[in-house]
Amino acid sequence: MIATCHEEVQANTNEVLLVRRAEDIRRAKREKKIAFILGLEGAEPLGTDIALVRVFYELGVRLIGLTWNWRNAAADGWDASGPLGGLTPFGRHVVREMCRLGMIVDTAHLAKPGFWDVIEAAEQPIIGSHCRTWGDWHSLDDEQLRAVAARGGVVCAIGVRRPDLADIVNQIQHIADVAGINHAGFGADFYGLDLAPVGMEDATKYPALTAALLQRGFYPGDVAKIMGGNLLRVFDEVLR
Repeated sequence: MIATCHEEVQANTNEVLLVRRAEDIRRAKREKKIAFILGLEGAEPLGTDIALVRVFYELGVRLIGLTWNWRNAAADGWDASGPLGGLTPFGRHVVREMCRLGMIVDTAHLAKPGFWDVIEAAEQPIIGSHCRTWGDWHSLDDEQLRAVAARGGVVCAIGVRRPDLADIVNQIQHIADVAGINHAGFGADFYGLDLAPVGMEDATKYPALTAALLQRGFYPGDVAKIMGGNLLRVFDEVLR
């Protein structure tokens, strides 16, 4: 899959730029290209080999979400069977190696015990790339939101399984109220029109969210933070 991504980037150099450091995002903006960031949703590809963190880094991967919904060698996902545990010793090693190399640690889908282990182990800002702030589906409570903020990180409200734009704005508002405007973002998690909110069916509808945030009363500068500025701040610090 990573090879295919590289082939797509190489075949479309006039439109896409692979991000290895934060400046590449700004360069893509200047050149009117799409900034493409490689990430793993779940540490399963690592197996139990810590050396593979460096291998994936060299292949261009700059973000790893430690779990999807289930259990792997690094940690438990939010929907793993049995009592949910935190990071394994291997998982802690993975987090430390990611911080050493300069990779984004993503806690989306991670079970709560693992989340707190990441807060303890990570020596850099972390993100939740697509999270709920209420409900039972990989949601973060207010204490977790404040912990991400204390680390300088960002929590991105999820787009899928929402009825409409207003619900997305409500989630973003909650993150901003609890964690602070500098720690709120949006992570669509689009993977099918049947799960997309009305009015936000794909990435071409992002301007509708911008308009909804402005209508809610967010200042233009704060909307810019929510729609990418806060994440770019984290990328500046981590993607060295």
